[in-house]
Amino acid sequence: MKRALVALDISDISYSIIQFAFPFAWRHQIFHLDFIHVREEDPENMGTLDGYPENVPSVERTGRYRVLEDMISNAMDSIHIEGVTFNLLLKTGDILEELILRSTEICYEFIILGKSRKSDLDTLFEGSLQNALIMRSPCPVLIFVPRKERWFIQ
Repeated sequence: MKRALVALDISDISYSIIQFAFPFAWRHQIFHLDFIHVREEDPENMGTLDGYPENVPSVERTGRYRVLEDMISNAMDSIHIEGVTFNLLLKTGDILEELILRSTEICYEFIILGKSRKSDLDTLFEGSLQNALIMRSPCPVLIFVPRKERWFIQ
């Protein structure tokens, strides 16, 4: 089964990525989307519900899980694409490492993520997740850059 990994955060661009991902998957005969949200490690929250341990049932997950679930549900209601299934994965750790780990464990057709909102100067000094992911990814990386008038919530 063809799959794609879609990186999300809690932002308006994530909603736009979700709206883009389902029709894109359908057009490219990708039958399953894994949406992943990675929260950077916070030592205070490790082992708590906010730390996203793998064995906590989704009913008990944090507000972030519900926000992302609602975003996906709302996007699916507005685009009416059938035949594409999805999972929502919450992870804690380094974003780049989690994306690379997941994409080496499972054979994905694409990794889809949004363009960073870092300034060019910040990117120059700190680097960017997108560049690092492109260099290390075992599969193609699609960087989503929304056109404001089409993809953003108005």
